[in-house]
Amino acid sequence: METLAPSLWIDNNVVDCWGAILNYEESAKKDPSPKKNAKKAPLTKRHFFPTGCITEAMVQGTIGKGEQWDIFSAEISAHLKNVDASKFLAEIELAFFPIQVSGHFYVVVFNIKKSVTSMIILDNSPQSYVAKYKDACDLLKEFFARFLLEHAHPKSDNVMNVKGRVLHPKWKTNNNHVDCRVFAMIHMESYVGETVKNWDVGLCQESDMQVWLLRRMRFKIATKILLHELNLHSQKMYDLAFKFQEIDEQTRISIIVNAIKNRADRDPEKVVRKVMLKPDK
Repeated sequence: METLAPSLWIDNNVVDCWGAILNYEESAKKDPSPKKNAKKAPLTKRHFFPTGCITEAMVQGTIGKGEQWDIFSAEISAHLKNVDASKFLAEIELAFFPIQVSGHFYVVVFNIKKSVTSMIILDNSPQSYVAKYKDACDLLKEFFARFLLEHAHPKSDNVMNVKGRVLHPKWKTNNNHVDCRVFAMIHMESYVGETVKNWDVGLCQESDMQVWLLRRMRFKIATKILLHELNLHSQKMYDLAFKFQEIDEQTRISIIVNAIKNRADRDPEKVVRKVMLKPDK
């Protein structure tokens, strides 16, 4: 959780916690009654898979294809161990896979419910599919299609042959090398299959204002994880937050800055750039 502080690369475990919360919230959603809300479309069924399905070693080819499949299959099977995997997969419309390659993080989304299967890459990078995503996505397509086939899913062949498409939202960046996981978590929470024109996550174009908004979103994500009902220690976190708020502003800022510095000293590889913390007005 410390890595949610500004200027730090966020740990993959945080992204997995975020995915678990989103899955919990998805499971709690219910379609509106067709009689009361006849004009409303049914809710999009989304599911968020863990970060370990595709690894750096798999993409770089430092391990063989058999071991690559074993890693993918074990990860996704463990993730679905408490459900009937075949039935569960048949109900999913959008399958989200967070991917990390060469220090960069993005999200791949398969639509496996509609007549035309799609594979969308959600990222803040302006790069093309071939230049940045093809190697990892080829592996993901192959293994996800194989897993679907093993569970008699009708879209397995479609997934294997689908062509990837990168969405280029207005908030894409050229110079931000620290917030890719923030973007990924925002994208996971907000994307329900809409076109890039209609997709809004509350961010502006790359600018100082965007940096400020991303900092605020780090705090929002941290707050949601710490206080969510899935967190067994949420009440303790809630009480500590109130006590922290009672401290004067300058002391609070000093505590935050020192915490970031201490985390950076313990793990300097997480630090990408320095961010000046200023009190909110």
